Amino acid sequence: MGVSCSFRFAFFWGMVVASCSSLSAQVIIKDTVRIDPGPFSGPASLSSSTIRIVFTHNGIVDTNPSRSRVLTIRNRFCGDAETVQINGPVTVASIPARGLGVEASIVCRIINTAYLERSFAFYLDNELVDSLFFLTDCSVACLFQGHIQSVPLYTSFSLGVDDPFTPFDLDHGETAQTFTLSYSSFLCGGTVWHPNCATVVRIVEGSELGTLVGPDGADLGDEFTGTAEEIKTLRFSANGVQPAKELGEAVVEVASRGISSRVTFTIRRTAPLMHHFAVTCDPDTIPHGSTAQVFVAARDAENNAVVIPDDARINFFLGSGAEHLGDLAIINDGVVQKGDLLTGIRYDQARAGSVVFVADGENPLGKGPQTVPVGVQLQNDAVIGGTASVVVHCSITPPHYKQWDPAWADDHYDSAYRVRNRDTVALGIRTLGCALSCMAMAMTAFGDSVTPGGLNEFMKSDSVAEELQFMNERVRWKAMTRILKGIVVGGPADVDSSFNLSVFDPVLARCGLVIVKVFNPQSVQNEPPSVQANARKEGNHWVLIRRKSNGGYDILDPGRGLKRLSDYGRIYRYLSVRLSSAH
Repeated sequence: MGVSCSFRFAFFWGMVVASCSSLSAQVIIKDTVRIDPGPFSGPASLSSSTIRIVFTHNGIVDTNPSRSRVLTIRNRFCGDAETVQINGPVTVASIPARGLGVEASIVCRIINTAYLERSFAFYLDNELVDSLFFLTDCSVACLFQGHIQSVPLYTSFSLGVDDPFTPFDLDHGETAQTFTLSYSSFLCGGTVWHPNCATVVRIVEGSELGTLVGPDGADLGDEFTGTAEEIKTLRFSANGVQPAKELGEAVVEVASRGISSRVTFTIRRTAPLMHHFAVTCDPDTIPHGSTAQVFVAARDAENNAVVIPDDARINFFLGSGAEHLGDLAIINDGVVQKGDLLTGIRYDQARAGSVVFVADGENPLGKGPQTVPVGVQLQNDAVIGGTASVVVHCSITPPHYKQWDPAWADDHYDSAYRVRNRDTVALGIRTLGCALSCMAMAMTAFGDSVTPGGLNEFMKSDSVAEELQFMNERVRWKAMTRILKGIVVGGPADVDSSFNLSVFDPVLARCGLVIVKVFNPQSVQNEPPSVQANARKEGNHWVLIRRKSNGGYDILDPGRGLKRLSDYGRIYRYLSVRLSSAH
């Protein structure tokens, strides 16, 4: 709604009088009155003065009984909200209800005048009146004669920069010219800007792209409050992060007295644009139950590193069909987030490997290595992503049972007896239980928790099938399937000294176990030479191979406690024990 007005100046009783005629009844002209003390220093004292105020209004004033009809003087010095009230009633009769240009007047005494120093405005029920005339007695006129005038404040202003060609286009890292401020009063043609009025300039959008800088280049952050003249010394610097795309925008706003203006700086990316994420898992091969870190790095189309904001958000997810093998996890503020999908992870966390894959799902016993794809996507742009993978091997940890464990060492092994010094002596697991102990270790590893003592009692029982019982003091290997029918026993098979142990590798890779017969000289050192020779020829002790490592084979020895198969030399017989892949 447009309003035009003009000022008229005239000497009235020896004083300057100014008025503004309004052409619209719906817009209040935001005028103020500036009183200069003239030849006198310091604020004028009006505490005992009488002032006659003549004003026009725009027709908004009415006779609603709810209106207080109080005319107040509010100090306008830089927006100061101190209020000085007229000491005297303002009656309905003294304020015309309608009519443009109709003059009304009141004569009253002013109190609390210590606030009236230079600039103030008159309000009628908190609404600015259109224009004011001042008629005073000599006590006021003598002080302010010739120094009272009506001056309209600005109603709008605009922010710019001192660059006529490309004022708002910047390369990343570039700094704009200093700001400019221009003001206008669309209502009354002229305008005034108080040089000390509080003005705020702030970056309201895209603050990550740059900062405000002072005349000395100091970083002022994203907000500065000062005078209008100080604002004019500031600049915007595109010294933040590179825009996520080719172009980014930062919006700067300047505001004062409820009036604001904005400009948008367009910032061109100078670094290559991010094209994808490079994703790596460390380590990239883990056994079941272990953890691998996932590292993410932003890359351009040529796979060179690019910089993106630390707080850019990334989603992590597991490839379809791999969820049963484990979960992704991260600790945020002491709280563990876990699942096959993690959303909104900060880039600085992703870059540092804070996200891990935990292989705590299915243990792929009897199966080959399982590949788990790990994918990432930029949360606000799913096209930008990357993948890696971690290989999960099965993991098996057999217990280490010893023949000489007091819990079962003296248990009568099957029905074995020997005649020693004409005495018949019952033989225990301590003496004959190496194969029995290896069986119990393998069975427990696959889920049938049993000790050598328990397995011994089972195999001696007449209530079980004959094929699961001892046979002439010899174990029946099939007894390992007594409960878990998924246990598969291969062999046994005899081998000679030229046997290649790498035959065991495929079995061990699927977390199978191998029980082998070796020669233990300690167990026959007190026996006749013929017995020793036969043991050396055929083997006399059983151990369990648990895994391949460092080019050799780790064993669990129920008798001597040796740890490497190479400590025994050659093998004489073996059988494999594994869990069916269909189990």
